[in-house]
Amino acid sequence: SEAEGLPIALLEAASYSVPLVASDIPENIEVLTATPRSLGLSFRTGDVDDLRRVLQQALRRPSAMKTMAKHARNIVNSKYNWDDVSKNTEAVYRRLVGEMRHIPVRGRTSLRQHRIAVTSLS
Repeated sequence: SEAEGLPIALLEAASYSVPLVASDIPENIEVLTATPRSLGLSFRTGDVDDLRRVLQQALRRPSAMKTMAKHARNIVNSKYNWDDVSKNTEAVYRRLVGEMRHIPVRGRTSLRQHRIAVTSLS
């Protein structure tokens, strides 16, 4: 794809030690370069020739790809595990809801509805 939030398919593949080859969109690059050691290979988005080149490179270096895949699994399981992701997401929501308390409410939404949302996060 040309845009992504958190590239879940990439993270899931890494969690199973599948070698990573991904387009060079910023979100994928963020995952592939999460550590000083690369977690996989990237190709230019929309460039079939570059994808072919990268896949050929991967096939010529199975040992290096296996090593990257194992490293990616360790990183993904420690850095992107769902417990941490859900805790971080909840922290962002709590912060945003806290900030919303200071914003004047207009229209059909009442401040009470925002307080209910805050309580339901607990």
